[in-house]
Amino acid sequence: MASYLKDKRIELWRHCAGTTDEDGFPIDEDKKIASLWAYYRHASSEERYRAMMVQYKVDVIFIINYRCDINPKTDFIIFRGVRYEINGVDDYEGGKREIKISARYTE
Repeated sequence: MASYLKDKRIELWRHCAGTTDEDGFPIDEDKKIASLWAYYRHASSEERYRAMMVQYKVDVIFIINYRCDINPKTDFIIFRGVRYEINGVDDYEGGKREIKISARYTE
């Protein structure tokens, strides 16, 4: 497996639904989980085509050091002020070294 230069700073956030305020009313909030170093690149044509086959949209790829707490359903990435929704997490055949995150740009 190739080693990637992780020279971009990204923020991992989690959408926390179901919390309540002091009066008991439900509120939705986003919490910053971590600030990480990552390798960043745009998705290749092949990666975009494969994502379309399973009805996903992939714009960018992030590669970070291994973490076991990433949930694509609730987590998202902020990079250079832009929010990216996580579509998929690939741990390279179960290895605990790096994680490849497929993400799409959201407005």
